[in-house]
Amino acid sequence: MEEDPDGRCQNPLCQNLRENAKAQSDKTGKQKNLKVKVTSLDQITREQTNKLLGEQNLIKKFEADAALMQSELKQWKEKAEVFRKHAEEANNSIAKANEIRQKYDTLLQYAEKLDVNRSDIKKKYMTSVTIAQDSQKRAAELEKRLQTSKYHAENLRNELKGFKKYAPQVMRLVDALAQSKSFQDLPSNLKNDIEIFRRGDARIVFGSPVGTSIDDSNPVVPEDVEESTSVPSQFSSSSAYDLNGLGLSLSDDEDVTPTASLSKTA
Repeated sequence: MEEDPDGRCQNPLCQNLRENAKAQSDKTGKQKNLKVKVTSLDQITREQTNKLLGEQNLIKKFEADAALMQSELKQWKEKAEVFRKHAEEANNSIAKANEIRQKYDTLLQYAEKLDVNRSDIKKKYMTSVTIAQDSQKRAAELEKRLQTSKYHAENLRNELKGFKKYAPQVMRLVDALAQSKSFQDLPSNLKNDIEIFRRGDARIVFGSPVGTSIDDSNPVVPEDVEESTSVPSQFSSSSAYDLNGLGLSLSDDEDVTPTASLSKTA
């Protein structure tokens, strides 16, 4: 039997199981990151909504102030016109008319500034609306990705559950073959694979404690394995063998509902 340079099982099934475990770990991490991002976007959306409400109230206040200023401006115009006429009739009214005129000019400048501020507030409001809409779209996209991750995670859980159902049968069958009288008659490649499955690192992968064997769990050794003195026909070829030919099956009371085979999940 060749030594494994990496110290890990190089059997395709072992490699497949390691890749599935790594994929499940990566998807679980991505799912947690997506949840954090969704929470952050929800917080941003709430803050933007509160900000929009505040700016809307501010716009209403400025509009009310502008209307009041326009009303007062109209009154001042009327008063200025009255004083202007009085000033023309009497020189002693010139000073008063100039004072009214200055107030009128001041109010006019204030009204113009107020109109400019109102335009700026409207621009900021539209910008905030755009940001809020973009945040909602991003939140919807992340929610969709989160649901997809949940779906894949559920598939991986089902696959792992199915693996836990099958793994003990695989290890019992491997131990039975290794301890059978016909073990030495098996092809070399098959014996090497059986020895690899009985190694400590392989047993850890299959959930079988290191140092245990078929005798520890009192399994029933099939008669055709224990008593056969010739190599079974399915093992007579030197080509690679398939685990599906080892008679793996679930009992009637097992509730595993596999959604996919124990192959690498894309």
